[in-house]
Amino acid sequence: MKVATFTIGGERRVGLVDSAAGTVAPFDLSVEQARTGALALIERNGAGVPATLSPIPLAQVELEAPIPAPRRNIFCVGKNYHEHAHEFARSGFDSSASAGAVPKDPIIFCVMYYDTDVPC
Repeated sequence: MKVATFTIGGERRVGLVDSAAGTVAPFDLSVEQARTGALALIERNGAGVPATLSPIPLAQVELEAPIPAPRRNIFCVGKNYHEHAHEFARSGFDSSASAGAVPKDPIIFCVMYYDTDVPC
């Protein structure tokens, strides 16, 4: 199952993607529920996914981050497996590649979200 958060007509929606058909079928969620993106599905706590509405061509929507406004900072580990480290070193975007593809120490970084209504 592929889920996407997207905007259409100025409204954020969450839907089920059909890659073969090139469509996304919005879940039957209110605009307020869809405001949190895919979190709206996670927050259903095992209640299953809602019914879907009529599919929309992907070309007519603007895809967004699955969770547009994370509630907390997200901590990440870069080059977290051997093949990825080598792939990134070959990409031309790795300024540390001259020291070797696989780093001696873990690379830790975070994605921070600042919103006065969201506690960190």
